[in-house]
Amino acid sequence: MTRIIEMEINEIEVPKDMFKEIPMMTSAYLYMLSKETIAISLEKSQDMAQKSIWNDKIDVKETKNAFIFCLPQLVTNFYHITPNNFSVSVSQKTDIIYVDID
Repeated sequence: MTRIIEMEINEIEVPKDMFKEIPMMTSAYLYMLSKETIAISLEKSQDMAQKSIWNDKIDVKETKNAFIFCLPQLVTNFYHITPNNFSVSVSQKTDIIYVDID
């Protein structure tokens, strides 16, 4: 018997070219909005905090071409994010990052 097990990921990589202007950041704010959607904001949002299941400040790493958002274990456990079950979009108006999990 063979089982293919997909490893959960604990980082979300967002290419810098998805942003209208490349922001400076070392941390961001993560909001669990629903069982299928995460929002990541560069600034704290009281409105999103009130709508979220959970929220907290997260660390951000930077490479030459991308930002890497470090997900807390609680988020990884809740969403079971794997390399093949999510998509990322960035609002060109607000620079809010939306992660949709399938």
